[in-house]
Order: sequence, then structure tokens, then C-alpha cells
Amino acid sequence: MGIVTFWLLPDYPQTAKFLKDDEKSAILNMLNEHAPSKEAKTWDWKQVTGLFKNPTFWSWNLVSFCHAVGGFGLSFALPTVIFQLGLNVRSELATFLLTVRSATGFTSSAMSNVLTMPPYFLTLIVLNTLGYLVQNWKFNPFRVAIVLELINITCCIILLQVKVTVIKYLALCVATSTAGSVFPILWPSRVKAAPGTTAAAVAIGVTNAMAQFAGILGPTIFSSKLANI
Repeated sequence: MGIVTFWLLPDYPQTAKFLKDDEKSAILNMLNEHAPSKEAKTWDWKQVTGLFKNPTFWSWNLVSFCHAVGGFGLSFALPTVIFQLGLNVRSELATFLLTVRSATGFTSSAMSNVLTMPPYFLTLIVLNTLGYLVQNWKFNPFRVAIVLELINITCCIILLQVKVTVIKYLALCVATSTAGSVFPILWPSRVKAAPGTTAAAVAIGVTNAMAQFAGILGPTIFSSKLANI
């Protein structure tokens, strides 16, 4: 996929072969004056030094780090909860799942994979709905992100306090959908906050690197022992 993307994905609207001239002009008119440009230098040290002096560079990275660990990190508890869901035969949902497994011939591994799908399908619905509202109804993306984070924190509290496995699974479904929607909602604003082609490239790279701490610290912070699950 990376090789195909390198050759097929255009770098700028001007180089997009699938766009007509009027479509290219429309896109360029929507961009702000500091947006990445085809005419800009490949590397500009002045933009890089200016970026590191910009307070928003550090605040964006702090947001990225905290959300990656505290938001995406919750998803690492999902396999444990699914495992407990299969063991808790007293719950109606677990009994239903065992019945389905017997009728369809699903193995425990296959059923676990099926139960992994709803959180990410819900993410698809939530993200597209919020994207539509931000784009067409002019919802403030920062306010939307704050609400998503508050919902995520609520789900985290539920995971820490509630013992019912079904409730924890539903909370993780909601938490996964909200966590997966924050970055895409804020990403256009992130690019706008980095003036210049070089600055935008460095800012996007560093912000994305901060998000990878979800995979580094998430499994440790949200282990079954610490998360009380």
C-alpha cells in the first residue's frame, strides 16, 4: 500500500491528475495563505526554527501525546474484556454469544474477532457524522474534541469502577469510537497552525510520532491489573 500510495497519491492539488482545472482552482482558493505550496522550497530552516519557537507546536504535541495514551490506550483493554465476556456465562449477552457460536461453528478465536469489530464500526459512524457536522454545520472542531474527550474520561471511570463485563464492553465500544474521532476532527486545524510547507511537514511528522506512544505506553498503563479489569 505504501508503494502504491507513493506513486498514485498527489503531493499537491496542482499535481492531481484526477482533478479538472476548475476543481484544482476551487481547492487552492479554500487553502489559507500559509498552506503547503508546490512552489515552496523542499526544506526551509527558517520555517523549522520558527516552528520550534511557536508555542502551539508544543501544545499540539502535548495534546497528541495525552490523547494517544489516555484515549487510544483504552483500546488495549478490549481483548481482556472480550475474554471476560466469553467466560461470564451468567450474563444474557454471553449466553447469547455462546448460542451463536454453537449454531455457526465459530471458534472462540473467531468470536473474539467478531466482538472486536463493533467498536471500530461505531468509530466509522461517529467520525463521519461529526465530520459532516463540522464541515456543513460549522461545528467548532475544538469543542467537538473536548466533548469527545469528556466522554472518553467517563468511559475510563466506568472501566475502573464497574464490575459488569457487558457494561465494560459497551463502555469500550464508546471509548474507542470517541478516541478514534478526535485526531481526524482536529487534523485540519493542526496543519493550519504550522505556517509553511516545511513547517507543516515537520509538525505533522512530530505530532504523528507523539501519537505512537499509544502503542508504547498504552498496554502498560491499561494492563488488566492496573485498569481493574
